[in-house]
Amino acid sequence: FDPTVTQYDDAVAQRDDEPASSAPPSADDVESPRATQDGGQHHHAQALLLSLAFFFIWSPQNLLAPNLTQAARDFGYGDDTHARDLYLGSNLALAGSVLSLPFSALIGFASDVVSSRRALISATAFVGGMAAIATGMATTYPQLILSRFVGGSCMSGSVPVVFSLLSDWFDDRDRNAASSGFTAMMGAGILLGQVYAGCTGLGAGWRHSFYVSGALTMILAVLV
Repeated sequence: FDPTVTQYDDAVAQRDDEPASSAPPSADDVESPRATQDGGQHHHAQALLLSLAFFFIWSPQNLLAPNLTQAARDFGYGDDTHARDLYLGSNLALAGSVLSLPFSALIGFASDVVSSRRALISATAFVGGMAAIATGMATTYPQLILSRFVGGSCMSGSVPVVFSLLSDWFDDRDRNAASSGFTAMMGAGILLGQVYAGCTGLGAGWRHSFYVSGALTMILAVLV
């Protein structure tokens, strides 16, 4: 009896009985650096489109401010500055920024429930663009305040969805920079939208800027 031969036979039998899963992984099973790099570039392209959509979602915020007197005359308030400031200033701000908050919160909660946050932000931006166009088309005060209410809901509701997407697309190293960039785009949309409305309002009318903002927002919503 030779124990060396017995040990050799046992080792061969154990090797033959090993499952196929112990074999080295194939090249298809290993994620290549190139694929990871391409995925990152894809997310950066998506983030660029999303930042532009975010810019235009927020652009209607102050579009009415430079042409408030012109809009007041359209809605029958004439040169009554008190009625202008109350109905087109305070009441619209209340509807678009305060009363719309519960609906904005619902959009934010939906980002944790829906299967696709991209579809959610796309729908939010599209509805926001429609609300901007509806503001430009409004002929009665109830239509105006309703469109501003819907637009304000979409503006505020887009924020949690956007930052939720950023947490999926960027790692800890790049997320702060991306968040800062999107915050800057939101502020730039409000500021440049107001500047554009002030520059074009006298010649094209106060409604023009809402049409432009709404159309561009809807186009970018589809591309996102």
